[in-house]
Amino acid sequence: MWRKIALLLLPIMLTAQAAPPDPFVGHYYLSGVREVGSELLLKKDGRYQWFLSYGAVDQLNDGHWKVVADEIVLTPDPKPAGKKALTLGLTAPWDAGSELLAQQTAHRERIAAIRVNCPFLPDETDSPATSMPASVMSPATQAQLDRARKALASEQATRAAYERAGAAAMQPGADQADRHAAARQARLAWDAAHDELLHADSEASLPWRATTEPKLPKPCQLPQEPTSYQVDNIPSAKRIRGVAVIIGDPEARMRFSGFRVEFIHSDGHIATGVTSNGGRAWAALRPGATVSSIRITIPDRNEGVLMTETFAVSNLRDSVQLINFNSAQFTQPAFDELRLKISGKELIGPRGLGRYSRAP
Repeated sequence: MWRKIALLLLPIMLTAQAAPPDPFVGHYYLSGVREVGSELLLKKDGRYQWFLSYGAVDQLNDGHWKVVADEIVLTPDPKPAGKKALTLGLTAPWDAGSELLAQQTAHRERIAAIRVNCPFLPDETDSPATSMPASVMSPATQAQLDRARKALASEQATRAAYERAGAAAMQPGADQADRHAAARQARLAWDAAHDELLHADSEASLPWRATTEPKLPKPCQLPQEPTSYQVDNIPSAKRIRGVAVIIGDPEARMRFSGFRVEFIHSDGHIATGVTSNGGRAWAALRPGATVSSIRITIPDRNEGVLMTETFAVSNLRDSVQLINFNSAQFTQPAFDELRLKISGKELIGPRGLGRYSRAP
């Protein structure tokens, strides 16, 4: 949710003040600290932008910098006072990004229904087998070549058995549950044979073979997830449409995932969504009803609730409501003041930890 965009794309709030000496102005990169990435941008107008990434933790801030003796001193801007955390933005027509989200939701629902009807399909958590890197140090032995030939024959035989078991499993009858179980066992056998083929081919330094996927009954064939290109070409009559929100911080140029959104309809129905990585959530259209209010719940880092706010809206239908989130209200500066010692063309971190070197 709090992933930060690249440092150079961060907005800069300019203030009038005397320009610091030009020799220190520039873009710096941190080195000498393991598993930590950091950048520092010193601007001519006396402002800076600082970014640090360590594991799953990202920190950033901007403010003013100055030269004090042999140090560069960074002082973050104070939090803006008197600004609401959430405010309504513009209302826009239903767009391609929201339609893609709706189509992807429908796709997941189709996949879930297919898996219920075809319980012998691979689990969503199953990882496809991959071949080991082929050895080029020595030619394959006859035993390795024999193993590869046997593995290919086994893969073909178990694939055919899985196809027959899958077709049989979809026939109606009192023993269908048993036939579903038999088809799943056949799939597990094919999985093992396919994995053995990949390893045997790799051990024998043979080229990778593009094996044929099992041909299962049409009701069990999983459709591919829709792409933005496909959505752009969906006829208007087949578009899902609905009401969507986009939650973002225009000043920081960020959007936020994981926010709970409740779409409260004019007929009393409440549809619930969670914002995606693009800051979007959506609800399907309801016949004869519009969305009359939207409730936003912001989670905190400990799986609690940071805040909830409800907005009255103007009978939304087939549209996208922008909601602005002032993230600075909830972002603690990484430091109150950061002093970097000047060492030639480099800036040394506190206690000598790491050094910022200017980009050429």
